[in-house]
Amino acid sequence: MGSAWHREPRESPVIFIVKPSRMSMSADEEPRYRRAMPNDALACHELMWSSVTDLAVRQGTPLEGTAADWWRSSEALIRLLVEEATEWWVAELPGSGQIVGFARSIERDGLVELTEFFVRPEQQSRGIGHELMDRAFPDGRGEVRSIIATSDVRAQARYYAAGTVARFPSSRWVALRPNLCPSTI
Repeated sequence: MGSAWHREPRESPVIFIVKPSRMSMSADEEPRYRRAMPNDALACHELMWSSVTDLAVRQGTPLEGTAADWWRSSEALIRLLVEEATEWWVAELPGSGQIVGFARSIERDGLVELTEFFVRPEQQSRGIGHELMDRAFPDGRGEVRSIIATSDVRAQARYYAAGTVARFPSSRWVALRPNLCPSTI
């Protein structure tokens, strides 16, 4: 018996092609949506890294390290999420097979949590996130639905559209002046 990490998928991949409603894309640019497979884990991690670092730069708080550094420190958690995912979907470009978005959720005892939700920065605002959210965090599943959210207002808008509300909002205050330190306050 092999490890759960290498097990066969629960279902054969089902591929959907959906035309986004926000911006029109040519047929060769329309992503396909399919259930993710364990061998998609690294590509999804790298996509997450590009999305997170893009947001950090836009917010004036660039991150240090590389996707490979983060992989080394989070691989065990990612493998656990691969095993435990209730829903894990990717959006990929049909010509290249490049993954341009993914979303994953877990479910335990009536609680459904969206654990990850990322779309490649250059592909955002094209309807991809909406399609992924519908698949990975479907309406009607779970007595309680939870998202540990981001400070990205575009993602927050998607979460509200999915029927969630902020229960414990938090904010992060950052000084953008590099010479500001406690001794100068």
